[in-house]
Amino acid sequence: MGPAIGRSLGAGFRTANRSWAGLGVLVALSAAVWGIAALLMFLTNVPEELSRPPQPAALQPAATTQDEQAQAPATATQPAADTEDPQVRAEREAAEHWMQTATEWLGRAWPVLLLAFALLIAASTWLMGAQIGYLAKIVQEGTARLAEFWQAGTRAFGALLVAWLLTLGAVIVLGLVVVLLIALLALIAGAAPAWVGIILSVVIGLGAVVAFIWLAIRLVFWYPAIVVARVGPLAGLKASFRASRGRWWKLCGLVALLGIIVYGVALLFALLEGVSALIGGGAGRALGVVISLLGAVANLYLGFVGMAAILRFYLDVTSSASAPAAASAAPAET
Repeated sequence: MGPAIGRSLGAGFRTANRSWAGLGVLVALSAAVWGIAALLMFLTNVPEELSRPPQPAALQPAATTQDEQAQAPATATQPAADTEDPQVRAEREAAEHWMQTATEWLGRAWPVLLLAFALLIAASTWLMGAQIGYLAKIVQEGTARLAEFWQAGTRAFGALLVAWLLTLGAVIVLGLVVVLLIALLALIAGAAPAWVGIILSVVIGLGAVVAFIWLAIRLVFWYPAIVVARVGPLAGLKASFRASRGRWWKLCGLVALLGIIVYGVALLFALLEGVSALIGGGAGRALGVVISLLGAVANLYLGFVGMAAILRFYLDVTSSASAPAAASAAPAET
């Protein structure tokens, strides 16, 4: 059967409803990883003042002595820098002290911070592969053992990590391109009428947005292909482009529909949190905590729905593509 938005979305919800055990494992492992990262941060002995913005010391009126009064005519001829507003000077000194404290802390804590960052990246990559493999098993067979979590995550870890690094490199390159375009627009704006710069900015901005959306849709199968087809990062990239060829609009509709569902649920919980704030008091705070927890569970659940829907679409594409090949090979076998 060919891919369809309704079929994929329905499979996404059905798969998520059968994945509560996997969802629990994902939450437990994520909490453990973030707990270890938080412990590493704690071991760096973060200065307490870094947890709040720079705060200038309270200004105290200075007592004027007779010697200072005698020197008043001399100080009146000093440069304007000596007459800086006390409040401005206090804020500047507080910001400088905060920055100095942060620099000193980073100077001694960067190895631990780098370790924590590497741990989060590695764990997130492994969990992504585990989640995709677990959900793909349910989409294909209707059920999956929790052991599939460990097997899929371990099997695809290396390829997914390389794919993540390639993604990071692409983002950095695109960022540099954007900076160069902004600099070019600034030069054009300085040498041409204002309306020319405005038109160019709009055209380039819209073109960048369209290109980003087009590329994001074409790459939506990249990580699922790596896990499901058990291929390397470059082969998975090619598989994503093949699977999305000729199906861009349908796939974009599926992704857009999933985004609308996620946004609608998030808006609902935001409204409920607003109601809890209006109630106030202990009851309002307790209700706010419950709503926040339910919102977190809903987000994780919808994450499973979205990934399962994408997997259903991808599996339908690959199965429909392989069916003609199998049919054409059948007469040769006889």
